[in-house]
Amino acid sequence: MAGNRPQLGPWLRRYQVEQKATWRDRAEVILVGTVAVVLVGIVLLIVLKWFFRYPVITIGVLAAVWLVGFVIAQLLRRQERSRGR
Repeated sequence: MAGNRPQLGPWLRRYQVEQKATWRDRAEVILVGTVAVVLVGIVLLIVLKWFFRYPVITIGVLAAVWLVGFVIAQLLRRQERSRGR
């Protein structure tokens, strides 16, 4: 049965052989993840500090940031639809 396996295309051949991650690759991923967690924690602490001092302003700013992101997402979605994708 092993001889009846379908041939993989060139773009799938690299998945056929399991590659071992080197220590350097793992260290880079761990470092980037750690930096991301620390930065998110710092931003969260800053936002909480602002929220306890100025709750209405903080909620307003967060709502404005969400609204801008929502409008951008809607514009991108409309642009994709107009392209016919």
